[in-house]
Parts: sequence; C-alpha cells; structure tokens
Amino acid sequence: MNKGDTRPRKKTKGKRTRGRLLDRLHPVESASVLGALLEMHPELAPDAEELARAAMQEVDVEAVAATVGDAVCHFDMDDLGERSGRRRRGYVEPTEAAWELIQEAVAPFLNDLERLVDLGFRKAAIDMCTGIVLGLYRAARQSTDGPLAWAEECSAECACEAVSKLARGSASVGHERWSLPRAILDKTPDWAGMLDRVANQR
Repeated sequence: MNKGDTRPRKKTKGKRTRGRLLDRLHPVESASVLGALLEMHPELAPDAEELARAAMQEVDVEAVAATVGDAVCHFDMDDLGERSGRRRRGYVEPTEAAWELIQEAVAPFLNDLERLVDLGFRKAAIDMCTGIVLGLYRAARQSTDGPLAWAEECSAECACEAVSKLARGSASVGHERWSLPRAILDKTPDWAGMLDRVANQR
C-alpha cells in the first residue's frame, strides 16, 4: 500500500465515528432513532421487543436504593428556602415545602414501579419497590439536616406508597398481591409493621 493511500484509514475512522455518535445520543434521540429504524425494518420489531423486555426486567436493588437516597438527600436549606416563605399562593411552611421536594424526588421511581407492575414483571417490580424502600429508609436515618429533617415522616409515607402500589397494583391487574420479601422488612425494623399493614390493606 502506498504511503499516501489513506482509504483503509478513512473507512476505519468512519466506523469509529458512527459508534461514538450512537453512544452520545440522548434518550429522546435514541428513541427517535429506534422508532425510525423499526419503521424501515419492521421485521426487527420482535427482536426489539425481547431486548426491551429483558432490559426492563434487569433491576439492581442496591443501585435503585443508592439513586433514591441521592435523590432525596441532595437538597439543602437553600432549596428549602426557595420553596417556603411568602408566595403568591400565600405563606408556605418549611415543612410543607420539604414534603413537596421529597415527594417530587421520589415520584419518578414510583412511576417506574407502576409501569413494571402494569406490565406484569413481578420480580422487577418487587426489586424496584425494595430499592425504593431501602433507599428511603437509609436516607431517613443518615440525614440530619435539609428537607428530610423538616419532614421526618415523609420518607416513611413514600415507602408506604411504594408498597401500596406494588400490592394493590398487582391485584388490580389480575395478579396475586405482590409484597416485599420478609428479609427486606427485617432490614427496615422501624417500618416493618407499618409496611406489612399497608401490604395487606384491601
């Protein structure tokens, strides 16, 4: 090959560039590309369905717990100050503002839990609920300031909401009532009785 012949190098570089481009897509862009690809090649739909099913059922309990904990603990007193005090709708108590912040932080995880329950993914739903409860329990016991200190009961209430969505949601879509494993309740001793009652409420 001549020294000035760069054709093979250009081809390799082109492949690397395409790979990097796909890796750098935002979730919305990835979804758009996938949708366009399936429109062009509808025969790939069954394979895409199976890949999606497998991906959604891979739930790491500890990863969920860590993410939930980070979500509810990253607020500080400045965040609380921006939500409380005099507002157009009146005066907002710091406790009310703290509850709003924490509930908003937990909402995306509860939405993911509902989706897994609706799809009938039992293990994934239980793992998601377990991660949410563990993350909230640990955060409530580690945080001594910020919104969590102003809304001491909020973490427990959010955990109860997760358990309720798991139990009642599974029953409403025709499954047996799903609940947290006993081993998980043993790891949340201060909440165990409360969570067990919620799981068995009709």
